[in-house]
Amino acid sequence: MRSEVRHRLKEDKFAETAQDTFSWMRDHSINLVGGIIVAGLIIGIGLGGYFYMENREQKASADLGQAMETLNAPIHATNPSPDSTEESYLSMKERALAAEKKFQAVASQYPHTHSGKIAGYFVGISELQAGNNSAGESRLKQIAASGDKELAPLAKLALASLYSSTGRSQEAVTLLKDLADHPSHAVAKTTAQFQLAGIYEITQPAEARKLYEEIQKEDPKGPIGQQAMMKMFGIRQ
Repeated sequence: MRSEVRHRLKEDKFAETAQDTFSWMRDHSINLVGGIIVAGLIIGIGLGGYFYMENREQKASADLGQAMETLNAPIHATNPSPDSTEESYLSMKERALAAEKKFQAVASQYPHTHSGKIAGYFVGISELQAGNNSAGESRLKQIAASGDKELAPLAKLALASLYSSTGRSQEAVTLLKDLADHPSHAVAKTTAQFQLAGIYEITQPAEARKLYEEIQKEDPKGPIGQQAMMKMFGIRQ
């Protein structure tokens, strides 16, 4: 997060705490001298709680970063040499299980932080990568229904991918259409359309081509627009 954004958040939190304090004083007819003392105490408690949460967010963010490193660690066919310091795994499942434990630790220890919530999402992703589709689907469904502006769309996108790869195409289509109709910062309209077009390539090639054309017009020079163009030319007339 950029420094000016952090500064603004601190100012907003201070203003919110101060406003709540003075409203409480007014409602309870606190005299001026006593009010100043009480206000100082309450604001101090409020800001102390805020900085405590910020400190927890920093710790959660650091632990989340370590878990992400595990999820992205290389996979080797053989065990590394004893002198190697590189984190690596013999299979995707082994790596996913190791990452899942770390993400779960962050989510459990810091449930009310932003990093903790992100960790909860990646627990579901790790479960899917480990082959535990039932647990992963259940967790991602909870996140999708949470209304979180960032994580709910990502959870829906992950669920659509799961459904598409496990023969539940209609469920995937429903989610992707919803994501395309309600684009977000986390999942752009073109992202949802691209995945939807991939499903349509087999069942409705004309519709897939139409979507690829729309994506290419929307983002002609971007990576997804270029991919859409290549896909479009690959569809049989």
